[in-house]
Amino acid sequence: MRLFRGLILLTVGAAAAVGVDRLMLRPAASSEPPPPVAASEPGPGDPPVVWLDGTLESITEGELALRDGQGPRIPIERFAAGATSFLAPDGDEWRELSEEEITTLEAGAQACVETLLDGETFLALRVFLAAGCGPAMEA
Repeated sequence: MRLFRGLILLTVGAAAAVGVDRLMLRPAASSEPPPPVAASEPGPGDPPVVWLDGTLESITEGELALRDGQGPRIPIERFAAGATSFLAPDGDEWRELSEEEITTLEAGAQACVETLLDGETFLALRVFLAAGCGPAMEA
């Protein structure tokens, strides 16, 4: 009987842990799909385009970091002179944020980042705020 009770407690504990991971640790998905995005295609010999989805963990002038749930922290370099675009949904389209708006961004926001993968280094092209990556992102 003790073994049976122990198994039940273990099952209930595992179910609770999975529930917390799904409900509390992952950002809530928006009920409205984000506006479509035109895809960027690299040229011959260019690094491949990679889309990363997660929560912004930090943002500096030269780098940002993303985390997907409890996964690893992914450092992503930003291009110099504001060449990395930050966009937020604005109705049926994306609005590019100004440098002042970018400096006020805080960690914890959901984001989808379009990057180039150069060896082991991710280089941010566009950062879509309040959006997850997926088929709905492409037009």
